[in-house]
Amino acid sequence: MNNLVSELCSVLNFQKKLKYKHDISTSLLPFYTRNPERVKFTEGFGSVVGVIARKLNGESMEITQKPFELGSTSLETIVDTEIVVKLFDQSNYQQMQSAKLLQYQPLATDQQSKGEIRLGLFLIQLLKLQDNQDFVDAFKAEKPVNLYEKILYESLADSNENTPEASIAFTFYDNEWFSGCFSSDIKHFLTNKDYFYQHIDELLEFYYFTYVIQLISRISDTTEHQTIIPLYFTLENEPVSQSRLSIQQGYQLVYQHGQDLLIDMDVLNYLNALIPDNCFYWKSQILDENFKYRMELLVNLKQFIEAYREQFPVTKLADIDFNYNSLSSQINILRLILEKHKGATDSRYAKSLEEISQQGYLRQHGRLGRVFSLSNQTILMLTAAIVGSHKMLLKDVFNALQQRGIYFDRLTREQVVRLFERVNVLEKLSDSGDAQYVKGIL
Repeated sequence: MNNLVSELCSVLNFQKKLKYKHDISTSLLPFYTRNPERVKFTEGFGSVVGVIARKLNGESMEITQKPFELGSTSLETIVDTEIVVKLFDQSNYQQMQSAKLLQYQPLATDQQSKGEIRLGLFLIQLLKLQDNQDFVDAFKAEKPVNLYEKILYESLADSNENTPEASIAFTFYDNEWFSGCFSSDIKHFLTNKDYFYQHIDELLEFYYFTYVIQLISRISDTTEHQTIIPLYFTLENEPVSQSRLSIQQGYQLVYQHGQDLLIDMDVLNYLNALIPDNCFYWKSQILDENFKYRMELLVNLKQFIEAYREQFPVTKLADIDFNYNSLSSQINILRLILEKHKGATDSRYAKSLEEISQQGYLRQHGRLGRVFSLSNQTILMLTAAIVGSHKMLLKDVFNALQQRGIYFDRLTREQVVRLFERVNVLEKLSDSGDAQYVKGIL
């Protein structure tokens, strides 16, 4: 048995009792198979921003949030203590536009905090935040800038716990694309610091959401795609019909891929564990006729499937045709074996897609089912990030939205144009549609 095959069999504990381990070769998403650690965004996206702010400042990503105590500060006042405590309540300082206080966005008080930390690390790597100096500088306030911050910071300063932190390395199908778009957006955001602090959580949440749905849409694809797969959205409160692209090529497409997400992840991880290379390869690359490790993988995968087959009663796999004629048939056999054991773990893993989709990106349309949808606020936030403080041709704004994973059909585009008109950011230099500009919101 080849060493790579032997190592993978050992990881899955074939010698004793089969274990269903995931993320063997790499981690592709920050999802968990267990419910307690799954991020449910009960307090919004602020906790994840806090993780990112602390990591960029070289501090512990974990934080133990203690109630404000007047005695732990230098504040001297004759005002009733209860009133002062209310003034410095967590709900107040979390809304402050302060780089320093972003570091003190607390984590969830339960196991969900593990998921929040993992998600923060995921975004740092996806968007290359540590290499984005504009972004890093926005979180680099060394001292409080006003009296309120100073008093609050004195109370919070000892809340950090320096606990050992595991390092997680994620693999992305194209994070150069996403980090490039994000870097452009951040340059525009930072021309208005108040706007940056008010909306940075929304922008980070959006990039997490759009990358997730793009990855899930391509995870099982056998052919190469362009960087962005067209996924269609509607605007909030917009009526839809069966013929709309948002029904045909939107949430339902991603949902169908998502139901077997963990199986697709495991297939990719197993294949890469059997390839004699440290690089990670996607399914479309592996099935390319010119894939340089094609012959080695054919041999290794057949050996692994035969070893895997021995872990089950013959009757369990009786309906599978063990045809080893081609690499694609071998991969299909592996997938069919994994499908035999699809259970609660798989469905729980996919729930992370539902959790982020329900943060304002999803609407129910009766018998037509769910569709991806964006609120007016999200449209305007993304427009501010794209256009900045100048102006841009309307068609270029729509193109930029597509670059970020947002596609609209003709009817939704008309709704967006009406929104721009209502908020007075659409400038028409002539009756021609080519001469319409979107003015800067910032």
